[in-house]
Amino acid sequence: MKLFRDADEKTEASLSPGDAEAEMVAFVEEVRKHPDERSFVIRMFERALNATGVHWEFLTFCFHSLRWPEVKNLVLAHLERDKDNPRTRSMWADLRDSFDDNWEDADLFKTFAVGRS
Repeated sequence: MKLFRDADEKTEASLSPGDAEAEMVAFVEEVRKHPDERSFVIRMFERALNATGVHWEFLTFCFHSLRWPEVKNLVLAHLERDKDNPRTRSMWADLRDSFDDNWEDADLFKTFAVGRS
């Protein structure tokens, strides 16, 4: 999906995750407009979770925005698989935490700052 690639590439080129926020928002809005493509988007997230070079800030933004249980279950499976690997365990825990209402890193994005103290 072009919007996914655009947002990920903008995240890579940015100094701050917030610099790519407009592209991230555009991707999430497009996903929400097409609920019939949910399974396709889930497969895309699954591929991204298994790939190298995808930017975690972009994924956490999407995961926090959408909060799809199917995607959270994918992240939890990775976390369980890597529970004894300190190099990756914290990365999976950060991805898991992005599904929470009180996600610690939400303040990296203006989108989530609205209504937060």
